[in-house]
Amino acid sequence: MTDYFALLRQPHQPHLADSALEQAFRERARLLHPDAAGAKEGDEFAQLNTAFNVLRDPRSRLRHLLELEGVTPEKELIAPELVELFSRAAEITHQAKAEIAKERGSNSAIARSVAHFKRSQIRAELVSVLRKLEANELGTRRDLENLNAIWDKERAVAIEKTMQLQQRFTILQRWMDTLGELQFALEN
Repeated sequence: MTDYFALLRQPHQPHLADSALEQAFRERARLLHPDAAGAKEGDEFAQLNTAFNVLRDPRSRLRHLLELEGVTPEKELIAPELVELFSRAAEITHQAKAEIAKERGSNSAIARSVAHFKRSQIRAELVSVLRKLEANELGTRRDLENLNAIWDKERAVAIEKTMQLQQRFTILQRWMDTLGELQFALEN
């Protein structure tokens, strides 16, 4: 397995500063780009791009870090404090999909008008849930920044917290993507 942290000369830590990561990528890219280094370096440049994409995404970075530590992430578990929020996200997803399907099947102007009103109500609730998910993701990013402080001192505790944060990022991103797509569908 390729160590993306080593490839970009970054510390093996859960949180990486975006600016330092981008700077390291640019420096290495300048050296490894096929136009500058010759065709034989194309594979290394592709691997560098992969490393950058993995390390700049918190959930991918945490998964990679756990793999390097020899830890297999457990099945995704929903944190108890998020159960209600995810339940509401699932409910609003169901409502939005049903309303989109209903509006597509309506032929009369009155039915479309009523459906449009319902869609605007659902869209408002969807946006509210989406904002809560985004706020939770920001809080999770702050937790990630704080994790570096114990990474080398309390490795077992840090790995456990890393698994929890990786799962949280994964589930939050999945719901934010789903609701973002539905928001777009409701607006068009």
